[in-house]
Amino acid sequence: IFASIMQDDLSTLLVAVDSEQYVGYAHIILSAPPPCVTGPSPIELARLYLRQSVIGKGYGAALMRAVHRVAMQRRCQTIWLGVYGRNERARDFYRRWGFVDVGTKAFVFGGCSYDDPVMAAPVRIETGSGDVTVRGGARELLVDTASGDVRVAGEALAVVEADTASGDITLDAGADRV
Repeated sequence: IFASIMQDDLSTLLVAVDSEQYVGYAHIILSAPPPCVTGPSPIELARLYLRQSVIGKGYGAALMRAVHRVAMQRRCQTIWLGVYGRNERARDFYRRWGFVDVGTKAFVFGGCSYDDPVMAAPVRIETGSGDVTVRGGARELLVDTASGDVRVAGEALAVVEADTASGDITLDAGADRV
């Protein structure tokens, strides 16, 4: 699934890694929103998944910060998503990030159609929160949260700026994939 996402110029894939193990990912895509999304310049958060064992340990927040950064870098102003209506844990997480219900969209699974809630929020950037910023139009970010390593195609990137007070890191990247 990652290979097809990485080949799509409209998509960005963000992957969270801990101790060299994938623990979650977020997939963002420039797509046509449903009519209920009325915010300007929308981008879809198509997936944000975590392993059950790491929920509540900050990986979701780290991915969401990165989602907002990518949205801003792509000059988007609104993030929208569809979510399973009975997944209250996910819906609460999104609400904490400023998402509100704006309508529904059809989701087909197993030959049945379901109306999933659609949520939307304005793009925002938090400062002083250990954010990672990638310069140069990079589309994919791989961060090892245990070591702090950031890799592009298996090679470490050089840190351009590091704010030790806030934990913010700025990197230069000329690659399509980070």
